[in-house]
Amino acid sequence: MKEKIKKQKGFIQIPLLIVIIAVAIGVASAGTGVVLYKQGKLSPLVATISEVFKVAEEAAITEEIKSEEPQIEQPEIGQEKITQQELEKAALLAETERAKLEAEKTRAEIEQLKKEMEILKKGSDEKSEETVKPSIDEIIPTQIFNDRTSIVTIKGNDFKGWARVFIGDNELKEVKVIDDKSITAKIPPGLGATTHDITVINPDGESSTLNNVIVVINVVTSTPPAELTTLEITEKVSPAVIFIYNGVGSGSGVIIDSAGYALTNEHVIYGCSSVGVLLDNGVMVSAQVVGWNKTYDLAVIKLDGSNFDTASFGDSNSIQLGAEVLAFGYPEAPYLGIQTVTITKGIISAKRTFDNLPYFQTDAALNPGNSGGPLVNIEGKVIGINTSGFPEFQNIGFAIEINTAESIISDLKSGAKTE
Repeated sequence: MKEKIKKQKGFIQIPLLIVIIAVAIGVASAGTGVVLYKQGKLSPLVATISEVFKVAEEAAITEEIKSEEPQIEQPEIGQEKITQQELEKAALLAETERAKLEAEKTRAEIEQLKKEMEILKKGSDEKSEETVKPSIDEIIPTQIFNDRTSIVTIKGNDFKGWARVFIGDNELKEVKVIDDKSITAKIPPGLGATTHDITVINPDGESSTLNNVIVVINVVTSTPPAELTTLEITEKVSPAVIFIYNGVGSGSGVIIDSAGYALTNEHVIYGCSSVGVLLDNGVMVSAQVVGWNKTYDLAVIKLDGSNFDTASFGDSNSIQLGAEVLAFGYPEAPYLGIQTVTITKGIISAKRTFDNLPYFQTDAALNPGNSGGPLVNIEGKVIGINTSGFPEFQNIGFAIEINTAESIISDLKSGAKTE
């Protein structure tokens, strides 16, 4: 039993020795062993030497890391001990100060941004103040009817969105700005039969006006006159149609005034001061060239005598495509003779513009010699002066519209001669 106890004591002594060594190492390592013991990382009963050294090494590393961390200054003897609550309060105050600094920095950045925005806004306002006055160059069409809604296109420059359009003093409600060069507008029916101004006003107040540009035509709603038969038209118009001989060639004309004034083409009397005229009743008379206009290819001559039969004018603006017409004249007189006037029948095939002048295209036959004769509607009224045909093509002839011719007749009767 004693031997057993000795062995046990010897067994006990070995771990005790290990503990003593560990304690010595702990003391040499600035109390590391104590720390180990307190942390429960060292068991005096089961630790081996290698474990002791390993744990001691880890503890030394931990102590080294802690030594590098900022140390909170401990109060001297006699001072109150700083509590955890006070530390947290100090940290909160530091965080608050840091937040204030960030807020001040943010406010400064916002103020700087505001200043930059003000500069940009000022530049934008100055730029917007540089307004441009719009201009109107053209209105299409220039003639409308007072019994229906009409759509006009305004051509020009510097139109802006939401521009307003006026015809006279009336603002148009349905306006569409296509782009800065084009506006379309609906003109309602009921305008007075006269000329009207067109005004465009941009949103910035800048405006442009084109005076007397829209002509409103009054549409009479009374019962239209009865259509005449071809025979009735012939009997009505033929006495006013004349044969003109210029010494070299021939053409036709129409008497428009009982005093003896007649309308023909300029190329029919070209280079002449007087011409010979054959009336429908077979009587030959002389005529003096009074005035002419080469651009319009129109001329007025004055027959010797008075109380002549005349033709009346119709409204060429009211003629629609497909309307029936009759052409009067003396075509091919040198070959066919000049016993009587010739009449051909057709329709208005198209409306053409040559040199900014309006012409009717007709399939009524027009041959050399028809030039200067009248183109007549189904009411027996002159709506055009036959001007030319195309011998190389069939059924294509042209007549200048009578409304255009009528606009210069007074000048021609006064002796105007225009190249």
